[in-house]
Amino acid sequence: PYLRARLLLRTVEFDPNVRTMDTEFLTDMMDFNDKIELCEGPETLDILRITNEEAIGELYAQFEMLFIQDDYKQPPKHLPKLSFLLQTRERIEVQNEAIIRTSD
Repeated sequence: PYLRARLLLRTVEFDPNVRTMDTEFLTDMMDFNDKIELCEGPETLDILRITNEEAIGELYAQFEMLFIQDDYKQPPKHLPKLSFLLQTRERIEVQNEAIIRTSD
């Protein structure tokens, strides 16, 4: 869905690389990533994973709704957020591997 959104935006000449991030979201993401780094147990990490996946799902749903409505002005605002959340997904997996290694 992320790559599809980027492609659809390019077809209507919107630059999906525009970084119009609000500072509240960035602050929340920094706090969330700190929680991931400090996480020492799989149970807590699972809660963070679920929270992140729910946020990704909400953005995917917003993209679908906006594209169905032929609204190409809103998605560029959400694309950087989705990119952050997908990177956070990767951080969660890296932390999960570290937790598994230390518990062996």
